[in-house]
Amino acid sequence: MITQNQFISEAKRILDTIGQTPEERKRYEWCRKSLLDYNTNMRGSHQEGLEEGLQKGREEVQELALHKVAKSMLKQNLPIETIVLTTGLS
Repeated sequence: MITQNQFISEAKRILDTIGQTPEERKRYEWCRKSLLDYNTNMRGSHQEGLEEGLQKGREEVQELALHKVAKSMLKQNLPIETIVLTTGLS
């Protein structure tokens, strides 16, 4: 929901833009577009970073689980060859 302050700020921005020369308006629009592009790229980069972090976390958890299984198998005196074949660890 747009607050009254946001509405007033946007109205002021529009009025300021109307009073600009064509060159000033072109420069303003270029700056505004650059800022919007930057924000979009940052959001995309942030999302990629989150996804990479989650994937790495999943892989680490899986690796820890395999080590836990291997330790349990060792405690049961299972042959190393069986543990390696079962867990894929080496």
